[in-house]
Amino acid sequence: MKKMKCLFLIVLIMICTIGLAFADIITLKSMANGMFVCAENGGASPLIANRGAANTWEQFNRIYNSDGTISLIAQANGRYVCAENAGAGSLIANRTAVGTWEKFRQVSNGDGTISLLSMANNRYVCAENAGSSALIANRSAIGSWEKFAVNASGGGSSATPTPTPYSGGSTGGGSVSRPGECPSDLWNNMVSAASRLGMPADYARLLAAVCKHESSFGAGLAGSVSAGDGLMQVQPATRSAYSGSFSSTFGHGYNHASNSDQIAMGALILKDMIVNYCGGQYRCGCLKYNGGPNYVPGTVDAYGRPVYAEQYADNVMATYRNYGGTHS
Repeated sequence: MKKMKCLFLIVLIMICTIGLAFADIITLKSMANGMFVCAENGGASPLIANRGAANTWEQFNRIYNSDGTISLIAQANGRYVCAENAGAGSLIANRTAVGTWEKFRQVSNGDGTISLLSMANNRYVCAENAGSSALIANRSAIGSWEKFAVNASGGGSSATPTPTPYSGGSTGGGSVSRPGECPSDLWNNMVSAASRLGMPADYARLLAAVCKHESSFGAGLAGSVSAGDGLMQVQPATRSAYSGSFSSTFGHGYNHASNSDQIAMGALILKDMIVNYCGGQYRCGCLKYNGGPNYVPGTVDAYGRPVYAEQYADNVMATYRNYGGTHS
């Protein structure tokens, strides 16, 4: 036990040294069987969802990496969780440093759960065989086996808070008035998307502001090289990456010919940026929506156009506030 504690302290020192943010201690409950994920055998065996209660083996430190991904340290042995063999093997806590196999993208689902997309193979982590087999990153879409409920108990640096999409108040519900320049049909889609995603009603105002600056509510698409990307200007590769999450959230496959789906897809991605990359901050979410989660000045888009994400975020937030929005 003393040896494990010493190893855990060494890992924490490594975290501070290389500049990673130790944010919180979490448990993961699989939606496949309602069991907590465990670093079995003190971390010597693969992760499996087989515990009815959470103790040390079922707790993980969630680390926020500088590239927008997360890594998990098992408290059972102080080792990073790895998608072994580039994702072909089961997840196991056996690494002392972070590489691609130890990175995951945290995807927020519309029902309050999350999914983990492995950077090793771009596949979702699955509680295989309804949770009776070890976790493995082998799924291209999200279903119940790929969903986990997260409980965070804190314990980390306050510099990187547990993501939250708003500061107090109720999610969904409520009502806000439609901005006069936003078409009624699109506004109704925005209100619906905000509710479906469990966001505050005020989130519809932010969606309207984004839609205005992306496409002038559709009026600015004609003649644009990116006209095919639609109302919310979501590029094909991004739509493909979020297609599984879209289906699980909205209950049907994405249809790019549908204005409603275009709004919903943009709303889903923007929420992901706000919640999982920006600690609940709208402006930061807008910046990353425009420039990507790893945006740096000088970035160009898929059409070779320079991206000015800082300016974009400021403009969107100014419109959002003009619409009556109050979130930062």
